Amino acid sequence: MKIEGNFDSFVWDFGSSVTQLSGMTRFLRLASIYNNSPSNSGIRGHAGAALVEALLSSSCTGFRSRVAGDVSVFLASPQIINWEHEADLRMTGVLSVLEQELHQAKSSAIKDTIRSGYFNLSLHYIQWGRIEDALKNLMKSREFASSSQHHIDISLRLVSCYLDLGQLVNAAGFCTKIHDLAQDTATLLRAKALLGLLSLQERSYSSSASRFLALDGDVGADWSFLFSTSDVGFYGAVSALLAQSRPQIIASLAQNKLFQAVYLADQPEMKNLISGVYERNDYRSVVPFLRWLHARLTVDVHLHKSAADIVQSIQDRLFAQYLEPFASVTLQRLADDFQLDVATEVRPTLVELVTTHKVAARLDFRNGRILRGAAASSSSTSSAQRRKQLLGKMMQVQEDHIANLKRSLLLLSMRKAGIIVDHQEQKGGQRDETHSHSRAVRGQPSRPVARASDDFDFDGREDVEDDVDFRAMADSRMQLDNSDNETGSEA
Repeated sequence: MKIEGNFDSFVWDFGSSVTQLSGMTRFLRLASIYNNSPSNSGIRGHAGAALVEALLSSSCTGFRSRVAGDVSVFLASPQIINWEHEADLRMTGVLSVLEQELHQAKSSAIKDTIRSGYFNLSLHYIQWGRIEDALKNLMKSREFASSSQHHIDISLRLVSCYLDLGQLVNAAGFCTKIHDLAQDTATLLRAKALLGLLSLQERSYSSSASRFLALDGDVGADWSFLFSTSDVGFYGAVSALLAQSRPQIIASLAQNKLFQAVYLADQPEMKNLISGVYERNDYRSVVPFLRWLHARLTVDVHLHKSAADIVQSIQDRLFAQYLEPFASVTLQRLADDFQLDVATEVRPTLVELVTTHKVAARLDFRNGRILRGAAASSSSTSSAQRRKQLLGKMMQVQEDHIANLKRSLLLLSMRKAGIIVDHQEQKGGQRDETHSHSRAVRGQPSRPVARASDDFDFDGREDVEDDVDFRAMADSRMQLDNSDNETGSEA
């Protein structure tokens, strides 16, 4: 069953999911929504308007050179071009001031002042959208860092830059450094969330779920240039649905009231699925949720490329979890519980699950059931036994036919060779010579007589057991007949 995103009923709450973000992360999120949503959907128009508004209130002129697709055409308007020109002039003036301050700091030879000068320059470049220049100054600033907090602040900005550039390995290295250097609870909590986000981008959903769902507090908005609380809730729940079993989801997500209250407060679709499926065993919300999820993932900045695969995987896992407690269930009951059609939706889905070995079961379409566990094993075992018995009968018929054919060919070959075959045999194994026409000719041995009950081994070469050569015997018989003829002529 293929799930399509329902953009008509898809509601995107900009107040909780986008406006919580700041800087380049916010711009990229809005650009992803605009690029990946259908052209005629209302969400695309909202994203475009919000993006223009956010850009005009910032100085990030380097953003337009970092995006492609429809949004790049959308932003090529006279209004945006005039804004870029004014913002570049303004940021160039600020850059001159910061460079002068850095030159003075170098003249004073004060290490912390030099670090601060490079760090301020990097922040200015990030605000301007010039990520490569920001990286250079951040690396310079690291050389003059003298405390753990300095390294944490610099590493945070490095992670942000590397994420914007798509360099996940470098970002993960500095994220681990932040986690190791964190001394307060808030920093440690945010570092765990950041590690969960990196695991998500690396498609390590099990690690991502364990890190997101282990958060025991609110990450707040201090790291809004990287993620928001809404991101933590959405990505944590999706990772759990992709990687965890039903008991694990119940323990870490359904019973985690803190996570639901803090991180899923603005996502009713996710909360309805969790409460329905994992608390009340009510699967009626599965299909509407999957349609909402497909639309949500299609416009997601991190997961839009694998949206269809993620939705398919979650769908398969939910079907498998539904079937898990059953030994046998009718297709109609499954269709009623999921509110699906048996012929067009349930049967193709189950065929796909069984043939790809995602569900260990046997489909009985004749009786409209799916069998699992012992029921499927006993049914398949009896079927195998019937097939084995039928095959044995077929092989026995074939062997009997071959034996009869060999016997007939052997008899024909023996008669052609002039060998008399005696078909009668008395009780006690004594031969009956009544019908034997063998006779002794002038003291010569009589012709050999073969019985049909004798054990011959015919393989197409006319040789039998005990190396009896019937052709040689026939030739000797012909010689005897010739000698009789010659003797008769002389007489």
